[in-house]
Amino acid sequence: MDIWKDLITLVAVVDPIGTIPIYLTATAGMTVAAKRKVAVRATLISAGVLTAFIVVGQIVLNAMGISLSAYEVAGGIVLFLFALQMVFDPGDRAQDADQSRGQDVAV
Repeated sequence: MDIWKDLITLVAVVDPIGTIPIYLTATAGMTVAAKRKVAVRATLISAGVLTAFIVVGQIVLNAMGISLSAYEVAGGIVLFLFALQMVFDPGDRAQDADQSRGQDVAV
């Protein structure tokens, strides 16, 4: 039954429902074939990164002497800082999105 707990955690971390608006915004103006290519490429890249962290993550943390609790606290701090930036940053998001054109949207 531990697999269900891990699956629920993975779905919560990846947040497939929350990434739909990001995907739609990033692929606005693309053809259907280009959107499909971006979706497949993004899925393969994210699966590769997740697999690499599953295989190597605990080994690297142990080698550096970092406990899982310390890693969780550091991750919470990083998420908190991102949230603060999103709340208090007066920057224009549309202008930032226009500047990112020309880069691989899937990555």
